[in-house]
Amino acid sequence: FVTSAVYNVRIGSTDLVQESALSWPYWGLRSMVTPVGVIAITGVAVALLVTAWRMMTAMCAPLRRLQTPARARLHVLSARLRATPTSALAAALLFANLAAVGVLVWRYSELLQGLQHFIQRSPEHLGALSPSNSEEQNLYRRDLSLVVFVFGLAWYRLISVRHARRDHDGSLMVAGGVAVSILSFCLLVAPWRLLRHNTSERVSYLSQACYLVGERGNEGVLFCPRNPPPWNRIVKLDDPALRREHVFGNIFETFGTDR
Repeated sequence: FVTSAVYNVRIGSTDLVQESALSWPYWGLRSMVTPVGVIAITGVAVALLVTAWRMMTAMCAPLRRLQTPARARLHVLSARLRATPTSALAAALLFANLAAVGVLVWRYSELLQGLQHFIQRSPEHLGALSPSNSEEQNLYRRDLSLVVFVFGLAWYRLISVRHARRDHDGSLMVAGGVAVSILSFCLLVAPWRLLRHNTSERVSYLSQACYLVGERGNEGVLFCPRNPPPWNRIVKLDDPALRREHVFGNIFETFGTDR
């Protein structure tokens, strides 16, 4: 729903064509292909590193001797964590989660500004949404996928420990962590369809470059991001001022030279 709503509502296709709710799981599952792939690759990489380290320590006595004090310190640290109140753990985890999200917001501020300005119907910074910026868009999804995965697991583990201890302290911190996780997840999936599946037919209307983003019967919805807002208008498909090129492209491709 999130990824479809951000796409359909803001480009104006809902003015004419109502998308079926059955499409929400379809687009939602497609939006999760990259995050699941990133998580799977990360999991496999970690497993391979652990396996390689175990094999090396099994075959090399000096490495086993180096590993022994490190394992002892890890056991001590683990014991201290188990003895730490869950309220304190929740506070520390929430701080770390907020810090990680803050770093990502700072790192990808240009892309997020582009999304913000698109939602607010402002033409500024829309170059960040163009296909010429696809590498940055992919990095954003990769890094945010890892943050959602790592902290999602951490919060799940902490909530499981609280349940096992029947501990209700720190509920506000846990609620804050769940809220941050949901927000991070929405930041991950919301722009996916907007950035990855936004191809529409290029048209010219009153000598203005637009895209035909929806049609029903003899009516169509035009999306003209180069014009002052509003960017959408409903026109008759047989209007002589409408010139159809029968060529399809990314609705932000004309902003590729603005960055």
